[in-house]
Amino acid sequence: MTMPPPVALDDEDENEFVKQQTSEIERLKSKNRSLEENLRTSNNVALTGGDGKNTQSKILQELEYLKGNPGSLNRPGTGSEELQKVRTERDQLISENRKL
Repeated sequence: MTMPPPVALDDEDENEFVKQQTSEIERLKSKNRSLEENLRTSNNVALTGGDGKNTQSKILQELEYLKGNPGSLNRPGTGSEELQKVRTERDQLISENRKL
């Protein structure tokens, strides 16, 4: 009597450790897909600014405002305010020297 050849099934060859690894990989892939989707969604919300205006246009408006009002950048404790004070004092001293 002849025995049929052994048939190797994929499930029979895998041990419990390999099954755990495979399930963990699948779980991580699923979590990664979910995180990527959340990131895309949050990026879309951030770009629209939440109120429908484009963030880039808001930035450009702010830049135009700052260019038109250079004094708004002079804040106490910053170099620009101190620099302005030194320039003012210098100009006063130059004008006094000319008078003398």
